[in-house]
Amino acid sequence: MKIFDELKYRAFFHRVTGAQPFDYQVRVAKLLAEHKNVLLRAPTGAGKTWAAIVPFFSDNWQHKPSRLIYALPLRTLAQGVYEQAKLAASQLGLPISPVSIASGSEITAPYVTLQTGEQPDDPFFSRGHIIVTTYDQVLSGLLEGPYGLSRGLHNINAAAVIGTLVVFDEFHLMPPDKAFLTAVAGMHLFRSLCQSVWMTATATSALESVLRDALATEPVPSDPAQWDALLNSLPSVTAVSRDLVMESQPLRSQVVLQHHQRRSIVMFNQVRRAQEFYEELRKESDARQISAEIILLHSRFFKSDRHAKEKRLRELLGRGSSANAILISTQVIEAGVDISCEHLHSEICPVNSLVQRAGRCARFEGEQGVLHVYPLPDQERAWLPYGDMKEPDRTMTATRALLDNVGRASLNPTVVDEWIQEVHQPEDERALRQGWAGRLREILVCIENTVVYRAESSVAHLIRGIQEDQIRLIISREENLSTTPGRREGLSVGRKSLFPLLRGTVQPPGWYWDVSGDEPDWRPLGTPSDITGSYVVCLTPEIAAYDSRVGLTLLRDSREECPRQRCAYPHLESRLSVD
Repeated sequence: MKIFDELKYRAFFHRVTGAQPFDYQVRVAKLLAEHKNVLLRAPTGAGKTWAAIVPFFSDNWQHKPSRLIYALPLRTLAQGVYEQAKLAASQLGLPISPVSIASGSEITAPYVTLQTGEQPDDPFFSRGHIIVTTYDQVLSGLLEGPYGLSRGLHNINAAAVIGTLVVFDEFHLMPPDKAFLTAVAGMHLFRSLCQSVWMTATATSALESVLRDALATEPVPSDPAQWDALLNSLPSVTAVSRDLVMESQPLRSQVVLQHHQRRSIVMFNQVRRAQEFYEELRKESDARQISAEIILLHSRFFKSDRHAKEKRLRELLGRGSSANAILISTQVIEAGVDISCEHLHSEICPVNSLVQRAGRCARFEGEQGVLHVYPLPDQERAWLPYGDMKEPDRTMTATRALLDNVGRASLNPTVVDEWIQEVHQPEDERALRQGWAGRLREILVCIENTVVYRAESSVAHLIRGIQEDQIRLIISREENLSTTPGRREGLSVGRKSLFPLLRGTVQPPGWYWDVSGDEPDWRPLGTPSDITGSYVVCLTPEIAAYDSRVGLTLLRDSREECPRQRCAYPHLESRLSVD
């Protein structure tokens, strides 16, 4: 039996990252080398990504997995991890770009690939050694309904996790009764054939209990003493000061400018409100002759525009920056974005999301910051996406009651953990009532219906609820419709946000990608089922406007169409869709 060499691993970690590992990062590597499943809990900014990626590169394993599948809750978070993994691979001299011969055949694949609907470089989970993706992609494949592939390929990714190390990052952002239970049950199904790492900053004890029961996960840290030691070792905890203040009125541009020092971040729960505030703040800033650079970032930008904005944000709000800037954003920066500010202004949201947002305030050693939390505006269904069409989620109501009572507090890990358990534990217990064993039976029935009875059933209900379910959207005129949706860049939108378009003056408002037959094709959008039953829709530019400053705006005329993009598997284009 191979013995884990801690000194050797510490030297290797430093070679890859340029930094000495924390003790908890070494502990994770040791447990993985011993073929254990790991539950890692650490605050934001603690280096959890490196803790999961670096071990895969090392040779300190008893039996090394063939691949690392790194799954995230949002495709907008995947790009950052993808870049980190590529950086590590390049440090070790591993191939970053593919090598092809004159015929176009690939003779050397990149060591790290990205598999999302926006960049479907590894649709069969077979090309890269490290595959950065979303949990939707992993779970839909396991359930024999892979997003992005035609029905004829329903079983091609069903066993993609065999022989791999699967990382579920920020798993607390998975809907507990949907994707979380499905992921746990799926990993239990393959428990002797793969390993998994579950990483979080804000999971409840209810979620952790399910993981221990189903997968015998080894917790890191394993007891209160190790938790204290971990916190005391992190400059992101010991060398920063961060307060929370509950404000009495909804967000206003005048208040943001009043508090602004050098770097400010403003976060909204809905893209539309972020877009409106961006225009409002620009006007107010011009009127006051304030020279701060103002940037808007959300999920409804084309890839090239979003990447340019993210690069600029790292320059403006990254470590050591002295720039004068204000970022207006949504949930897309809740995790995986290494930026900081003195004042972060946020609409109220469930406390676990609020804590993630706080990780972008006073993030770097020696900084002080304030998280300002604001009540929602008096608008119809202002609570969305945290709730349904009838009422807000109970965690929203509980968070508001908690913060109204608190008023102002110092945000330290002890306080944060108490708030998480108080607000989210009751709801997680209700959501997990079915249990992972019950979900496993449901999964097996779903697979049987597809494989044995050839039923055309959707798997989305086992991954996301309709309210948080996203659909990929592209923009094109009918005469320019691509025979393969993957050749157009796409945007993610909530399915329900498209329903009003069906009642508009422009009919049809677009087309949906129908994969029910042997030959997938575009069909006119006419009913809500066309939206709920498809993974991609195309809207006409007459009702889907796009601007590089503000992104996609629905129900506005435009001449902009989605740009074309390269497909990693041109010879399979006719069989590939997108998620």
